[in-house]
Amino acid sequence: MVTLILSLVMIINILLSAVFLFFERRDIGYTWAWLMIFYFIPILGFIVYLFLGRNLKKKNFYGLSAEERNSLNLIVQNQLVTLKEQRKENNPLLMKYADLIQLNLTSSNAILTNDNEIFIFDDGQEKFDSLFSDIKEAKKEINIQYYIIQPDSLGKKLRDELTIKAKEGVKVRVLYDEIGSKKLSLKFFRELISAGGEVEVFFPSLIRPLNFRMNNRNHRKLCIIDGEIAYIGGFNLGNEYLGMDKKFGYWRDTHFKMHGDAVNHIQGRFILDWKHASKTDQVSYEQFSFNTARLDGSSPVQIVSSGPNSQVEHLKNMYIKLIVNAKKSVYIQSLTLFLTALLWMHVKSHSYPGWICAL
Repeated sequence: MVTLILSLVMIINILLSAVFLFFERRDIGYTWAWLMIFYFIPILGFIVYLFLGRNLKKKNFYGLSAEERNSLNLIVQNQLVTLKEQRKENNPLLMKYADLIQLNLTSSNAILTNDNEIFIFDDGQEKFDSLFSDIKEAKKEINIQYYIIQPDSLGKKLRDELTIKAKEGVKVRVLYDEIGSKKLSLKFFRELISAGGEVEVFFPSLIRPLNFRMNNRNHRKLCIIDGEIAYIGGFNLGNEYLGMDKKFGYWRDTHFKMHGDAVNHIQGRFILDWKHASKTDQVSYEQFSFNTARLDGSSPVQIVSSGPNSQVEHLKNMYIKLIVNAKKSVYIQSLTLFLTALLWMHVKSHSYPGWICAL
């Protein structure tokens, strides 16, 4: 009986491994790692894979129409031609960063905009003071998206401010990630929803706390106000990002406030995530506010995004490109060892000194 059970387990494990190999066509290192897990932890290894290993890479993950995809591709191709012409004119910016700009364009459809004003925050209190001030001045629309929204005093302040604006007739949309915001539920936004605000959850669980897409999360932190102001960066939303949690102490991060055409591209990224998460199938770009006025800003910006749906690891490739092109030093601020590993591999293959890594 024991032999029969073990044979049955082995057969099932082989079938599960075959399913994995057939449906998940990834790089050889990733494939061998999971096959080893299947082999040494039969059945249970496949259950772990269901939670942590599944691939969501689809060519049209966000359901863009053929017209929308063709329009975006045309913009990218036209800008590539323009960049090539400007490079011939010895444009200083393009001479220095042409390869990086082209990589982001061809890999991530990251359109280059040049008329932007950028404000940098590295303190949570300053960032949220500015954010709440701009929310209070909103006239038409507030689109906000965070990986983590804590139901603490900061989260409640955001909810209450958004509720006030919704009652004034401002269109309010909130999108949060269920795993990142595990303490949150739609009940938290009951009054906002009653006031006309819309709240959606990225990849929610069918039955909490079980979520079969634990590794396919949305880490973006965005806020777009009236299509004219955008916040983007590293600060999530909670008291710990104000330095009020003794466990974490003072929180140092980086966030940006932008004016200019880059705001439209941040808005476009929000729309894609919102359309995917929204239960309303008829959401269109025309329902969102976009800024059509040109500003006198002079900061060039590309909005490069990556995620579980990406066919290519856009951000990783961009970081590698920057590291490879470094001549004197590399400064890294990270909560993970991912970038450190990339840096170390590059240092091992080159002989020049002067590298600094700040974790």
